[in-house]
Amino acid sequence: MRRLSNGADSTLGNYRDLCVTIFGAYSIPALFFEHKITTSPNGEAEEVIADETQMMFFILKLLNSDIVIDNGSDQSRKPNRPA
Repeated sequence: MRRLSNGADSTLGNYRDLCVTIFGAYSIPALFFEHKITTSPNGEAEEVIADETQMMFFILKLLNSDIVIDNGSDQSRKPNRPA
């Protein structure tokens, strides 16, 4: 299994935990990984095979996107960005 630069396994759960720590539990990246975990047969233990730098770029793109993740909660949100 691949390892992240912090020594943790490259799993959906560890990427979610990193996003929660840095951006908050209801951030778009954290909600994205939570959705992937719930739809994955291996849950949070699902291995992420993409390179860590690619994943960091992807997470930053999620932060700048207009994606709305509907998890059935009032906490789902669209990021506020200037026009």
